[in-house]
Amino acid sequence: MVYVDQPPMYFELFPEDLENDIYVAGESFGGQYVPYVARAILKRNENLTKVDDEYKLKGIMIGNGLVSPNEQFLSLIDYFKDHSLIDDSNPNWANINKAQSVCQEIVDGEETSLNENKAQVCTSLLGLFLNATRDESAPADQQYLNIYDYKLHDAFPTCGFSYPPLTEANKFLNRWEVQADLNVERPVNYTVCNTVVQKTFTAPNSPPDKNNFAGIISTTGSIGVVEEEKAGWVLQDRNLTFINIFNASHYVPYSQPTMAKYLLDFITSETTEDIEGFISSSDE
Repeated sequence: MVYVDQPPMYFELFPEDLENDIYVAGESFGGQYVPYVARAILKRNENLTKVDDEYKLKGIMIGNGLVSPNEQFLSLIDYFKDHSLIDDSNPNWANINKAQSVCQEIVDGEETSLNENKAQVCTSLLGLFLNATRDESAPADQQYLNIYDYKLHDAFPTCGFSYPPLTEANKFLNRWEVQADLNVERPVNYTVCNTVVQKTFTAPNSPPDKNNFAGIISTTGSIGVVEEEKAGWVLQDRNLTFINIFNASHYVPYSQPTMAKYLLDFITSETTEDIEGFISSSDE
């Protein structure tokens, strides 16, 4: 358990960890926070006093991160069309195009939004696409696309929020001995997909995290190979790596656990590179 808002308190409790390398990781909405946390650590390290210890930040990992919400919601139209989920003949196409146009104007700076990071009209696009692709002839629990794996279907308004099934994880994290080991002061009722933090920590005046990556990704890359199988592709430029995992859902560790393990190999330099691309193989 790392107290991202109070790192000095963490290291007071666990001073031995000051010698460890730090990797800041998050997925999905965590893409809103990881670069800012990392930047705060770097700024702190630039202004150390004689009594301060350096935080040994070695890297960050963002899995399917919402680093630039408005632009990412705009990309839904291409994604849905490229995967043959929708076409121009859909009766909801006019409403989608209208919202798409307004969102584009906000991105282009022609319109303003109360939240410069995540405009309401842009976030509404996902709901519009889900309603437009609803299959009313299917059973009630299979009418809507699963937003975390478009090959699956679910009920509304769940639409994937019960995916992956985490019943056992809920039981495990609600055990007091487990919570005590995580330094929780008193028993709490843990629930999956609790959005209290997300709704509170919206940072409406903070620029999207894409600003931290501007101009870094190149257009050349390599194939990633895991256990002699092509597992995805890799784009690299300077100290930034973008990895696409084949046949993975939003939750890569769930749908491709072996590949997820090898993502750690990339950031800890446990991979090799040859004419075939990046190679990661079993330790066995």
